[in-house]
Amino acid sequence: MYDKLFEIIKKNKLTNQSRIEKAVFQDLTFSKLFRLAEELYLSIESESPQPKISSLQDYHFLANSNMSGIYHAGCTEWACRLNRVERLARFATLYADCIYIRNYFAEYQHTDIDSRDLFFEQSFRDSIAGSLKIIIELESLIKNGIVSFIPTLIMLCSHCQAKLTESINTTDSRIDKQIKTLDEFYSRTTSAKLIILPTPSPPGDYRFEIRVDCDEELFEHGGYMIGCNELRPILRRKITKKPLVKEFQLSRYEILRGHINTHLLKTIASDVSCSHIYRARSNLKYLTDRKLDISLLQATTEEEHLSKYNEVLNSQLVFEMPVFQNIPLSSLLKIRSTEYDAFNSYRNTISDLISKYISQNKEISPLDAKQIYSDVIQPKVRQLDNRISRIRKSSIMKSIPDVVISTGALTLGLCASFVSPILQTALVSLGLVESAKVIFKALPSTLTTPGEIRNDNLYFLWKLSKKAKII
Repeated sequence: MYDKLFEIIKKNKLTNQSRIEKAVFQDLTFSKLFRLAEELYLSIESESPQPKISSLQDYHFLANSNMSGIYHAGCTEWACRLNRVERLARFATLYADCIYIRNYFAEYQHTDIDSRDLFFEQSFRDSIAGSLKIIIELESLIKNGIVSFIPTLIMLCSHCQAKLTESINTTDSRIDKQIKTLDEFYSRTTSAKLIILPTPSPPGDYRFEIRVDCDEELFEHGGYMIGCNELRPILRRKITKKPLVKEFQLSRYEILRGHINTHLLKTIASDVSCSHIYRARSNLKYLTDRKLDISLLQATTEEEHLSKYNEVLNSQLVFEMPVFQNIPLSSLLKIRSTEYDAFNSYRNTISDLISKYISQNKEISPLDAKQIYSDVIQPKVRQLDNRISRIRKSSIMKSIPDVVISTGALTLGLCASFVSPILQTALVSLGLVESAKVIFKALPSTLTTPGEIRNDNLYFLWKLSKKAKII
């Protein structure tokens, strides 16, 4: 999967974080970096298949832009972007058949690079470096088809296009109304300052920052900063040609009419609108970590459909299980691959548990998830561990006589030097010594996974718990 994409990354030696930083911030000119971003965008588009129509029981999801690590969807710091993506990657490995994310390089298409300024260039480099780091982080999942990119373009016949357009227009109209309501609501709990900063060139010119403190439901960390060269008219009135005051507190009216929170709400609206499109086309279930998405979904979706295509909307349970937090992603992927049947049984069990909560119109909070894990799931895993221990001990005792009969004399003879060097050489050439070693070496691994309990619904979780050393 995505051979061209990783070929381009390898060709440009962008294979680890330090190389990415050196190339993006030191080696590549802006125009070369822009062409590279365009090449990466086109390679992703050319290799991204349209999602197949799945049933509502399938584990195919469309992730929101925040969880996908899109640059302007949340905190733009690399650490925050990578943390969100790692959480998504763990969810994908432990639950999904495929999670679709946006093309990281799509937002810079149709950009007029000739009119760029220093602020745009810096944020562009920052965005590209972070996006490349994310792709390297997700490489194994992308190559295994567990994470895929959603195509930017949708190919439709005229009849289907007209039908989908009508649905999109209806949905977007509802979303726009809800955005206005949310904008007014959050303007009451948001405070903001307008900061005036002189620019190095041209002399005497200014650029602006708006520093915002807001509800954490609206933006992680409870605040953010907007950098801009132009201000909306209502804010521009505060500025004289030679401002004596460099900092202004904005009123609630100015926050609302200056659309301070609107760009964040529109990002969420875009995600929800996209989820409607791919639910209609492919039955993709929407995956989000934001409560605001739920408000928009409830305002734009009939209640009877909500639990169907947002089956895992509230599945904090999958995220919050402590067993998953200490295991490297590569180990999770390996266990999933080697124990796929057990993984599938475990996944269905978790899905049923989540569905019960959703059917009761309950929302699983992180606290609920930890409670469910400690009260319901962990005791069952410990019972399974006790069963395995008893079976293992019993199996070892039963196996010892057979092993002693078939290999004991030979092994004892070799270890005690009862066999002459000439005979030992002959036995080695016949493969008998290696056979004995193989038998003893294979015995523990055979007994750690007794056949009679492999079909237990939580066997996969037991393996992960042993790997994490929490049982």
